[in-house]
Amino acid sequence: MGLVLRIERRRLGTQAKSIFDAAELGTATVYVPAWVFGEMLYLFEKQRIGLNLDAVAHYMAQFPSYKEYPLDLAVVQAAAQITDIP
Repeated sequence: MGLVLRIERRRLGTQAKSIFDAAELGTATVYVPAWVFGEMLYLFEKQRIGLNLDAVAHYMAQFPSYKEYPLDLAVVQAAAQITDIP
């Protein structure tokens, strides 16, 4: 959701903002799992966000420090460990 907030220029927490700022400056790399693109598509189709995948692709093309990360079992297992989503 942080990437959506950033691209839509909505409010982010201080730490998230710092990470996105660094990626845009090229001093940090942000890996975006393929899973995230699927979630964005779902949310767009359900009209919960106004951001479509073309806008995401355009944004990522502007900032090469954003890297697509393939979806595999290890990524899904890592996602299963996340417990702080409200």
